[in-house]
Amino acid sequence: MDRDEHVTEVRSWGEGTCQDCGLPFPRRHHYERRCPFCYKLDKSYNVLWGDQAFLWAQEQVLALQLELRDTQKKLEEASGKPKPPPSGLKGDLLRQVIALCHPDKHGNSERATKVTQALLKLRVAQPKKKRRRKT
Repeated sequence: MDRDEHVTEVRSWGEGTCQDCGLPFPRRHHYERRCPFCYKLDKSYNVLWGDQAFLWAQEQVLALQLELRDTQKKLEEASGKPKPPPSGLKGDLLRQVIALCHPDKHGNSERATKVTQALLKLRVAQPKKKRRRKT
């Protein structure tokens, strides 16, 4: 097999998220749950140079994903347009999610505060519903 044939095969693979490290990995089969590096560690196999090269590539992908996310956020803030909420998280459901993750229900944890703040921003981004007045 030459390089082009390998590239063609690799492009047919899907992407998975490792259940151990949480990083993306190329998934050849639907049942694969761990990246090759974590799989080898779990089975106590020898870690070779190629495995370390794979780990390096995973870290590079993660850094690029974080940089992209940060750039998208800055662009969003610069445009002044809040990001619309996900289609399934609107109205009453959004209100319920905010209530469930509110810091008061989680010992005022920093994580709950950040999540609630993000959800409140989604609520602000939604168009207001016009209420009918009772006459």
